[in-house]
Amino acid sequence: MISLITKLITKEVNLFVLGVEYMKLRNKIFIITLLLSLTLLAWFDVTSSNQAGLKNADRGMAHVFIALSVIIHALYLFFHRVPTSRGNTINRSLLFIFLWFCFVDFVHFVSGISLSFSSVGAMLLLSAWWFLTYNFTYSYLSNNRGNLKPLLFVYISMFVIWVGLNLYARAQIITNFDRGNAVTGYAYYLLIFIPYLFLIEHKKLKILLIALSAIMVLTSFKRGTMVTLPIMLFTYGFIHTLQRGGVIKFINRSLLVGAVALVALLYIDEASDGFLSSRFTREELASGSGRTEYRDIALRVVGERGFIDFFVGSGHGSSVNLIGTGIHNEWLEFLFSFGVIGLLLYTFLGLKFLRQGYRYYRLKSRYVSHMMMMMAYFYMVSFFSGFIGVYVTYYFFAFMGIITYLNEREIALTDKVRQIR
Repeated sequence: MISLITKLITKEVNLFVLGVEYMKLRNKIFIITLLLSLTLLAWFDVTSSNQAGLKNADRGMAHVFIALSVIIHALYLFFHRVPTSRGNTINRSLLFIFLWFCFVDFVHFVSGISLSFSSVGAMLLLSAWWFLTYNFTYSYLSNNRGNLKPLLFVYISMFVIWVGLNLYARAQIITNFDRGNAVTGYAYYLLIFIPYLFLIEHKKLKILLIALSAIMVLTSFKRGTMVTLPIMLFTYGFIHTLQRGGVIKFINRSLLVGAVALVALLYIDEASDGFLSSRFTREELASGSGRTEYRDIALRVVGERGFIDFFVGSGHGSSVNLIGTGIHNEWLEFLFSFGVIGLLLYTFLGLKFLRQGYRYYRLKSRYVSHMMMMMAYFYMVSFFSGFIGVYVTYYFFAFMGIITYLNEREIALTDKVRQIR
């Protein structure tokens, strides 16, 4: 009898071990697939973009890999448990944005207005991707007991890949446009990884990668990124100080980082024969590389619209059709392309993330500073550049899913400790 019980127990243990090993293998295959798809998307994005010194390149393969990534994330969520969270209000906002995009484009299609189906399809995929991504990272951590290492491996690997692609883009711009210095908009793609870098536990590796990111941003000659970087770092340090104290330490670190950055900027300006400082002259700042003119045109067009167009907007890609590029301000972009309803949806999305962050701050979660650092990126990029039509927004929503899980887990653990006491 004892022998039979022992055999049954051994059999159950072996089955459990096999199940665990199968889950580990399946997770590894998925992580590799995810990394490969994101790498190929990044490659086809850069090699078909005018930001990398290319003109009239075919964006088809980039759109294909967006669709593939959407499918990969959707399949994961289909086959895995999707837990409920405090992020449900975020989910509703993302879903409403997607549905509003669909409605606006449907209205224009029925009205007989000419639309670029490639542009519309890509934007609808992106908005669906936001919803899926936010839920994917939260679900992955929930289903893997909060094991962050596989996801962090993917996204830190992508940071390194994007460093290489930034260098490639610089070389292409210098060669194709015969310039001595390249202003690279892809520097924004490096900024978005900084909150991920702050999650790295290995201190020396963290400092090294953050320094690498800072060097790439400072040598990009992109004004928006050079302003956004210190604001992101200050936001993290300020909130961290509010939570844990150490004001003098924060001030000393800020002064040290500022001094190092100043020396680096002076060196870069000298090495570029004054090109960096020329980017910050009064004339350059006043024109904003044409942004002021773009915004004036957009506001004038919106002001001349009828009642229906004011609420619905003119659809995906309409700003590009009008001025040849985006408006470089996401609130104006939403108002122009998706009407006042779209503007409100985008505004509410940001406010809901801030409200969520404030809740985590009140409950003293240690990850709230990471979240607010990413929100600093969100608002700065929305003001200076573009958010909605940029593929790198994937990493924003992936991070927000991760950080929502980490904050919720931190709060849950704190509550359990209080209950035990």
